[in-house]
Amino acid sequence: MLFGGTTANFSAAGHWEWDGNDWTRRIPASRVPLRRFNPVLTYDVVGRRTIMFGGYHISTWIPDTW
Repeated sequence: MLFGGTTANFSAAGHWEWDGNDWTRRIPASRVPLRRFNPVLTYDVVGRRTIMFGGYHISTWIPDTW
């Protein structure tokens, strides 16, 4: 799972998943989470998904879950 990065025009690149051969965007561009640093990621084995919680945007704590 990859979260963040930038595109060629420096916009938020979003949330991507690697399947061993190619990258797939997992969140539509209209729903990309706010850019942040220090989020926590975990993998839900039963639900087969990656979950991201929290992080900071500039100096503000963001208590959301994706």
